[in-house]
Amino acid sequence: MILRTLMPKPGIIPPILSALPMRITPLSVQKFHLRFASLFCLRWWLPAAILLTCLVVYLFFLPGHHFSIDGVVMFQYAKTLLFKHSFIMDPPLLWGSEFRTSKWPIGLTLLYMPVLALLRATFFRESSEITEIPYDPANLFNPALLDNRPYLYSSWVNPTLTALTAVLVYALALEIGLSQRKAVLAALIFGLASPAAVYARFDYAQPLASLLVIGAVVLLLRARRRWSPGTLAAAGIVLGFGVLARPEIIVIPAFPMALLVLWPASSAGPQPGLWGRLKPVMAFSLPLAVFLGINQWINYSRFGSFLSVGYQPGSEFNLSPLHILPALAGNLISPGRGILLFFPLSLLALPGLWKIWKQDRWLGVLLAAVTLGFLIFYSTWKDWGGGI
Repeated sequence: MILRTLMPKPGIIPPILSALPMRITPLSVQKFHLRFASLFCLRWWLPAAILLTCLVVYLFFLPGHHFSIDGVVMFQYAKTLLFKHSFIMDPPLLWGSEFRTSKWPIGLTLLYMPVLALLRATFFRESSEITEIPYDPANLFNPALLDNRPYLYSSWVNPTLTALTAVLVYALALEIGLSQRKAVLAALIFGLASPAAVYARFDYAQPLASLLVIGAVVLLLRARRRWSPGTLAAAGIVLGFGVLARPEIIVIPAFPMALLVLWPASSAGPQPGLWGRLKPVMAFSLPLAVFLGINQWINYSRFGSFLSVGYQPGSEFNLSPLHILPALAGNLISPGRGILLFFPLSLLALPGLWKIWKQDRWLGVLLAAVTLGFLIFYSTWKDWGGGI
């Protein structure tokens, strides 16, 4: 469904096919020309070019080592789940303190598992390096945790996720009505000139979350054309995977999306009546509820509580306006981490949102709610400065 958005309208016939003789059935040959052009030349080459361009740039600067304790634990925890079938790391991971489980969301860890399985079947057939967590009880900061061959061979994951997200930005741009040229430009700016290009090198879960959120938005926009329950369910499933990657997704994008399903975008919207309006909400929300249940069951297995999310809301978040307002300003304009300073092109979001609002209020509310929701939520984080 997302891939259909990537397809510009047919209209170019490959030169090699134009040279073919049209003898008996010119109409059939012409149809073949159009189908060939649509399938091989127009449907795939632009998204493929965006994907490969971003990947080549990312891989050229690929560091191949960890940058954070978050990434170290999420990667090593995948070994425990895959090879020891346990939620408890034994021996524990030592980095300043002892980690016997991962407090971070499980999504990226789950994604690492098939990668590790593939590496064990190929490059690490006779090596325990792929199955064991580096452990030295005499060293609380073991450098082998930061720099090791299994992660080196797995460090292509986030670059690939970010390159795929750039393709989805192209799809989203087409979906909201931009021209093909502007859609390509938006995708390349996202992939090569925005903070996403930096995060592609890191070991955090944000690239996975971004991919899933943007994918869900594209599906939701497609669903409102005919208010298709199947496409709405697909959007809910994609966003449900996002909950596993970043649990705040259930609060930020999911809530406004579910509310907007109740807002008919056109005559093709939900039918009058309670059931007509609840049906699309259920199609979108039920998959989300399933994934939320899976996420909380995993958290129960790790932390012993169905209500736990790994983080400590009381000690790690601050809901006071006296904290949120300076943090919000800091995230926007501070020299340490202000997105408007590090990525000035993000200022274009303001006139862009205004233009979208005038053309399509449904879409304007959706994009504004998701963007502002994330900005405000991350400003509640006590250590919003990240140690800067």
